[in-house]
Amino acid sequence: MKQGLVGIHMIVQNEEHYLPRCLGSFQSLASECFVTDTGSVDRTVEIARQHQATVLHAKWDEDFASARNISLPLASTDWILCVDADEYAVEGIDELLAFLPTVEPGITKLRVTIINRIGEQEQANVLFQPVRLFRAGRGYRYIGRIHEQLVRGTIGDRERAITADESIESELPIDISKNVSVEQEPLAPLVIMHDGYLPSTMATGHKPRRNLKLLQKQLAEQPEHPFHLYNLGVTYCQLGHVERAIEAFAQSLQSTPLEAPYRPTLVRDYAKVLIVLERYDEAHGLLAVERQRYWGYADLHLLFGETLEQQGLEERAYQVYAEAVEHHTDDGTQENITKIEWQGKSDIAKTTQSEPAYVTEQGSATYKPYTAMGRLAQKKGFLQEAAQLYRIALVKMPTYTPAWKGLADVLQQSGEPDERIAEQLQVQWKEGLQRDDIEVNRNITEVVQALASCGAYAQALHLLQDQDRNHNILEADLVRWMLCANRVSEVQEWAERQYIDGKDRHLFKHSELKMDWAVACWAHGSTLPSSFLAVTELEEGSTWRALDSLLCENGPEIEIGARTNTETKKKSNIEIKAPNNTETRVKSHLKDEGWDQDKRIIQRDEDRQKVTTSQVSAGVRTLARTIIERAVQTGQLSLAKRLHMKVAELYVEPHERLLHKQWIAEVLYRAGYTMAAAEMLIQCMAEGELQAQSLFILGETLYTRGHYDQALALFQQALEQEPGLQRARAGASLCYLQLATGVMKQEITRSPSVAELTAQLTVLEQKLRLAEGLPWRTVFHAKERRNQVAEQSHFAMHDRKG
Repeated sequence: MKQGLVGIHMIVQNEEHYLPRCLGSFQSLASECFVTDTGSVDRTVEIARQHQATVLHAKWDEDFASARNISLPLASTDWILCVDADEYAVEGIDELLAFLPTVEPGITKLRVTIINRIGEQEQANVLFQPVRLFRAGRGYRYIGRIHEQLVRGTIGDRERAITADESIESELPIDISKNVSVEQEPLAPLVIMHDGYLPSTMATGHKPRRNLKLLQKQLAEQPEHPFHLYNLGVTYCQLGHVERAIEAFAQSLQSTPLEAPYRPTLVRDYAKVLIVLERYDEAHGLLAVERQRYWGYADLHLLFGETLEQQGLEERAYQVYAEAVEHHTDDGTQENITKIEWQGKSDIAKTTQSEPAYVTEQGSATYKPYTAMGRLAQKKGFLQEAAQLYRIALVKMPTYTPAWKGLADVLQQSGEPDERIAEQLQVQWKEGLQRDDIEVNRNITEVVQALASCGAYAQALHLLQDQDRNHNILEADLVRWMLCANRVSEVQEWAERQYIDGKDRHLFKHSELKMDWAVACWAHGSTLPSSFLAVTELEEGSTWRALDSLLCENGPEIEIGARTNTETKKKSNIEIKAPNNTETRVKSHLKDEGWDQDKRIIQRDEDRQKVTTSQVSAGVRTLARTIIERAVQTGQLSLAKRLHMKVAELYVEPHERLLHKQWIAEVLYRAGYTMAAAEMLIQCMAEGELQAQSLFILGETLYTRGHYDQALALFQQALEQEPGLQRARAGASLCYLQLATGVMKQEITRSPSVAELTAQLTVLEQKLRLAEGLPWRTVFHAKERRNQVAEQSHFAMHDRKG
């Protein structure tokens, strides 16, 4: 006689970390609980018994199905629910208790909703609806060494796989997960969260290595089995062996029947890996066919849109993104299928039997395609449309960071002042709070981060100052924002407070925090304080001291290559030299531009005189480059210029100084200081040969200004040096099209009656429009656009000796 409604059945091994949460979440649901332990050496068994579970012991023989089947005959409940220790119920317990007694006797298995977390962000989830509930005493059991399958009875001499290769044992880490039944069993109102494959957990590599071993054994027993090959590809993805994953996916797809329920997920995962490897033509060929087979699978439309976008087919990509949202919901089913929006609540409804519930990444049918459409509209200059699309995405997912950043970015591009951007973002945030299905205890973190992302640092910091709650903003981000807002004194004060407080000194192990502290000191005209050096590792302390000395206006110059002798100054590495003519000119130049800092006398201790030649020549240069790049990124150009000049003097050979200047120009260009970078590169051309990347940057700058013939020459020179530089190849092709279009327009002006010329011009313009969509140009967002229009100081300084 049955003694209860639902029993929990699970297999475990060393799960003391997860088990209390799991068993506690199902406590009000389960009439009984069976925990089959396969050899735990921690407190797993003790914890299971504390939760009144019946513990069974089994020797681990590398067969998940065998272990899972042990408890099934012992069930005394009507229903069996199979779960894993790293899962826990988040919703639907009461609803399930009310629902199960109403299920028709002929229905013997039910699906549940699983939310598989694949990242730390709230929306980084994969949703799927596998069969997890089935009636006890109906002959159900599992087969398969790994990724076990639920079966019932026999048909002839072979098992009938009920859940069609469904894996109960483990979800997959990179949005590759369990498969679903062709039959579309009814969906029970139970939502389970799984977080055992978060990146932090997967970093150990234990689970993938274990799975690989078992899959290899399974394939030895069943060679070329397509389902096992698919899971082999998944495991290779988890281990980072993407090339091997491609081979396994391709082999599996070749022999997987069209009706196999795991096939849509296989197509999706295969396409994702192809895109990661930038094999867009192959991804295009795969998805163009397969998305027609699985039209209800929004993930395939989203991936196809991404592929088209990378191929430069932006108008078609926009249409495909729109198709992803046209008739789909976030659980991968048609509109009349259950809608799952993870905000702590779900709208659970009955599903139809027409379409399978695909394994789907959350947001694939809503906020992700809307955000992608907004990005494309913004790129084409349709700024109002882009802003509206970003807002729609935020209605669907109020915490989606790319949509917040996109909205802030397009508002800045539209010419809105920072105060107005902050107001509009706060209005959007408040509207989200007012909707019934949104949690009301969210803080304003998304708005603050969006403001910072578009360069409105003052507004971001002001908004934080007005709030009382903890916003989970990293200390490193706050310090960087203060630095970008030119509040260098506040950065110094903050760092000193952390040092004096003592308990937070571990923060300075974060390399960016320490770097920003140094940038703030030097930008303020100060030397590094003793507190900074106190939190610096001993082995790198001498390098920081050497760079500090290098930046001191009145300090002695560092002589490269001198012998180390601490007994006398004349024979030490650090020698005092009279300024040469170059230094005089440079100091005069700096004074003219307002760079002359207050002179300070640096007291050097014995440690500062023990700087070795290798540390000066290698360590200081490396650290200086890091600081220069950080100074440019945070807008501290004066410091970047000073340090650039000092480092240039350390290079003995002219070609080394030339390479250094080109590197500086590239850093400036990426940060949006395009004119300063172009001036430096033009000067470099007069001094020697430019490298391929520098030639491309100069060519792109000229292309942007319509100088297509000069840009073409630079792109061609870049390709002569580096034939594989695809960006330069695309730029050259566009130059040819632009020049040909210009010639054709001139001919039409001369001969307007020749209809053939007009037709040829139309073809050329169409090709030009398509080519312009290729992702070859440097992408500048709001922060970089600000730097493009801001007053840019001259960077092409005299930095050669003599």
